[in-house]
Amino acid sequence: MKFRVDANEANKHMVVMSLAGMKADDYSPKQKDGKNVLSEDGKQLYSVRNVHAYDTDRQREMQNTFIAVMEPAEIHPMARYVFDGDVWIKPYAMNGRLGMTIEATRLVSVK
Repeated sequence: MKFRVDANEANKHMVVMSLAGMKADDYSPKQKDGKNVLSEDGKQLYSVRNVHAYDTDRQREMQNTFIAVMEPAEIHPMARYVFDGDVWIKPYAMNGRLGMTIEATRLVSVK
């Protein structure tokens, strides 16, 4: 089950930190069982690599969190990003560990 959240509300509690850069052309379509994964609106999702979600309330990295976007954009190394547009969060449990997938329209740089 996915939960739709307001991007501004999500951005109050988390930020995305990049470790390495990523060009918009380097994104790969998000897939599950060999099939492309689409957003709730039917748009292709793209997996974002080399980033970590950071819980700003607890001041720590959010473990087992995966991020996908509908509109790939260049990610700069060692930069901070927030969510923009539609944001969907899907919690899950795998091998006794909790995690979440965050799907957003796009990531935008925090200046």
